[in-house]
Amino acid sequence: MDDGEVLTPPMDFHLQTTFHTVAEKIGLAVQEELVMELRPNEYTCKLKISGIPTRYGRQPITEDFYGDFSPFPSKTIDNAYNEVLKRLTTAKMIEINDLSFPFTSKPRKI
Repeated sequence: MDDGEVLTPPMDFHLQTTFHTVAEKIGLAVQEELVMELRPNEYTCKLKISGIPTRYGRQPITEDFYGDFSPFPSKTIDNAYNEVLKRLTTAKMIEINDLSFPFTSKPRKI
């Protein structure tokens, strides 16, 4: 490794692939994906997701989701997609059948 080489973590395509599968099935759309550097080496990501189902048959809504701070832009993007999946799972709008997700304690299915 060169002294000037910066290590970056790989993007978690599993999270993004799962999100895009869910999005296709329930009609979600990414309206905006914005990575912001708040301070040197401190990033956050904002996702604006439309088509989020609501209770009682009301019109779907658009929500903003933020990724946890990270020194790597790719990691904060993954964190933001994780927040969307966590919100949909917690609200019982979807089930994810994968124990590798950090917020699932039992098998869930899409």
